Amino acid sequence: MDAEDVERELQDTSNPFLTKILQLQKNNEKRISRLETQVKAQEALIIGMSGIPFRRSNQHYSEYFQKETRKFEQIGARRFYISDKHFPDSLPVAEGICRQMGGSLVAIKDQDELDAINAKVNNNTRFWLGINDRKNNGTYVSQATGKVAPFLKWRSGEPNNKGGDEHCVELLDGEMNDVPCSMHLFTICQEGNGV
Repeated sequence: MDAEDVERELQDTSNPFLTKILQLQKNNEKRISRLETQVKAQEALIIGMSGIPFRRSNQHYSEYFQKETRKFEQIGARRFYISDKHFPDSLPVAEGICRQMGGSLVAIKDQDELDAINAKVNNNTRFWLGINDRKNNGTYVSQATGKVAPFLKWRSGEPNNKGGDEHCVELLDGEMNDVPCSMHLFTICQEGNGV
């Protein structure tokens, strides 16, 4: 049976099963078309609001990011890059941004460094930290070194591993909180891979 035979058989409306398949196919094509239109409208809205191209992938974003001025700045004793001007990022994108710059997500080394960073960031803004307990629940390690995180300052009641799914760490208002690794947060990179 070749393609023409299949097409003729599908056009045979006396078969209720084939008729139903054709109806479903047409409905799905309409739905796909509506979704594509909605996606284009959302992209246009995002571009209009921010002037930033909508990023469909890490590659698209990294192409934009390369055009953006990005520099480490001296904050306290080390150098950092704080990205809070655009959209929050997924953890893999945030890690990629830091790697592209020759660094890693920040693991804060002490209270002085936390105070210096906190003075540079906006209150109520959430940032990824390069600390997690994905391998061993309750043991928080630096992503850069794989060693136990040198400094942790938890919010009251944290870490709580709420829902059994909070294995990454955010910085919020000068304190740390365990969060799901699937969130989208802003980025703080540290120069190099120490701490």
